[in-house]
Amino acid sequence: MWQFIRSRILTVIIFIGAAHGLLVVGPKFIRANQDYMLVISNFNSHLSKVDLMLKLEGQTHNSLSVLNVTKMIDVRRNMNRMVNFNVGRLGNGYQTQI
Repeated sequence: MWQFIRSRILTVIIFIGAAHGLLVVGPKFIRANQDYMLVISNFNSHLSKVDLMLKLEGQTHNSLSVLNVTKMIDVRRNMNRMVNFNVGRLGNGYQTQI
């Protein structure tokens, strides 16, 4: 059984500067060979749609890339959006950025 890998929430890159009306919820742990799911809510009353670029990266201690997934999504006003990142097989000794 794969161990849970603790990760820090470092960055969520948000385009259009809509951070005051967004809520991003996701798990604290990343598990190899499992989906990583985020739920994003847009409750900004001034924008009918928010465009986002979400990026999940992982590197070994030697700076080799083991995970690099980017998704472009839009979230409409007063709606929730579920986003799945498929996390494949990961080697030992890596760090992730979310």
